Amino acid sequence: MASSIQESLSDVLDLSRNILKNHSREDLAVELNLDVSADVDWMHENDPASEDKEEIELRASTIAIAYYRLTNLLLYELNNKFLANMFHMKSKTTTRIDIHPAAKIGVPFGIDHGIGTVIGATTEIGTECLFLNNVTLGAKKVGHEASKSLRSKKRHPTIGDNVIVCSNARIFGPVTIGSNSNIGAHALVTTDIPPNSEVNCIAQLQIIKDKTDERKHKQPPVISSIYPPQLSSLTDNIINITGQGFDDSATVELIGRKKTKIEDEIIEKEIIIKPEEYKDRSHTNISIKIGKSNLSPGIWDLRVMNSDGQWFQLARCIYYPKES
Repeated sequence: MASSIQESLSDVLDLSRNILKNHSREDLAVELNLDVSADVDWMHENDPASEDKEEIELRASTIAIAYYRLTNLLLYELNNKFLANMFHMKSKTTTRIDIHPAAKIGVPFGIDHGIGTVIGATTEIGTECLFLNNVTLGAKKVGHEASKSLRSKKRHPTIGDNVIVCSNARIFGPVTIGSNSNIGAHALVTTDIPPNSEVNCIAQLQIIKDKTDERKHKQPPVISSIYPPQLSSLTDNIINITGQGFDDSATVELIGRKKTKIEDEIIEKEIIIKPEEYKDRSHTNISIKIGKSNLSPGIWDLRVMNSDGQWFQLARCIYYPKES
């Protein structure tokens, strides 16, 4: 079994060599082999679980990257869209990793585990980036109208150098992720992230109720997403909260903490901001307008309370600079 998987990578490299040789582009075959070797070497150096390079070569993620490098050359250097798409589909079916031939990915690049990872057509990725499984680099809009209006435009993210994207992270739209950043597991990113940043998704469910209350069997309100995911990107100071179980009298609060130095002592004070206006309240959506001038840098928790007094608390997807 291991032998056949190892041969799969060899098959990709042999196939690449033969196709490029038939097009009198042996130089591209040499370039592809060097790129794949660099990917393998870098992954071996940066994955503590790998005991040798042969183990890296056995991985489906390595085969997926090798297929991508072939299809990318077929598309851009040989202008052979048919072969590029054919081997892209073969790679996607074999490895369960979907890297579009038109994406632009630097060398070296690594994917650890990787099943379910999707990298869209206009994605650009720098050097020394590492992705894990179920990462999605996608477009914000899909469907017929989006296809007509965005066909020739940038639709997918641009990732800088030395970026780690952890499992189940989703990055949508033509946003830029700055170099030397970490995108945490389950993060949802739809706005630019500056260099040297960390994006973390911290989900906390806190329900306070009387255990003898008849309402204990009632489902609490559940938040599925908050837009925008970063308060610095508010448009008209509007926050949209989607989920389920909200009632017509649901209320929202933003809770932050501000540190103040008094003499030699650091005092942390809780700050609560209530909406200036409720734009919309329904079973699945709450839209609020807040006073942005009251916000300060840091982590802000958003909580929703139904009229029955049960709280749902969520710490949003945030970013903050790494310590230098």
